[in-house]
Amino acid sequence: MGVLEIAKPPTQHRVQVDNHLLQTLPTGADCLGADQESIMNKLFSALALVVVSVPAWAATQTVTLSVPGMTCAACPFTVKKALSGVEGVSQIDVSFEKREAVVTFDDSKTRIQTLTQTTENAGYPSSLKR
Repeated sequence: MGVLEIAKPPTQHRVQVDNHLLQTLPTGADCLGADQESIMNKLFSALALVVVSVPAWAATQTVTLSVPGMTCAACPFTVKKALSGVEGVSQIDVSFEKREAVVTFDDSKTRIQTLTQTTENAGYPSSLKR
């Protein structure tokens, strides 16, 4: 059986078997057409953008906080106003009847502990409802 050698000049592969040149093949960008090379460049750029922006993909979370200290119909307004000042909070629904606050927030900008501390600072201690 013959010996297969592949020599690698900068822009082509030379395939030889028993010192007989069988074929010269283009390599790298030379083997891609202009359209294919353009597509490859765009794919690479898109991949690089995704890798760079991954930290920006924050998860939106919705939690329910138990706020047992609300004793009148005005209390939810104070709780909602306090929570609306927290960066990353996008939606708040406070129910006096249920004594709870449902809060939607961006978890890359705030944490549950920040939400409960905020209600406590407003005079209404809260905890995560399970």
